[in-house]
Amino acid sequence: MLNRPLLLLLSFALLAGAGCVSYQEPKTPDVMRTQVAFASDKAARTFYEAFTAVGDTGRKTERETCTLLFFTYTKTGTVPGPNVLFNEAVRFCDTNGDGQITEAEADIFARTWAGRAARK
Repeated sequence: MLNRPLLLLLSFALLAGAGCVSYQEPKTPDVMRTQVAFASDKAARTFYEAFTAVGDTGRKTERETCTLLFFTYTKTGTVPGPNVLFNEAVRFCDTNGDGQITEAEADIFARTWAGRAARK
């Protein structure tokens, strides 16, 4: 027969090693897509090909919480919605801010966007 302190210690160790409750809550805030006009079909095609080539850069903000006393683990992540990245690309591409993307702006965007998006 095990003595009482050893039995309590084993019970506590079994309870502590049983695992924990885990909770993950992703948040995806999104905004309205910026209205943009293109000077030509070539400008539109160049912009969209460069934009879609980069894809989702995987940028996100996370907050993790671990509470040992109650055996809980919480992870909250914020992932920007698809329109956030699109709006950023339009602002980056439309250098003069007139709301219309020219072929020259689209060409510059195509050469520089992949490197800029990868650094984020």
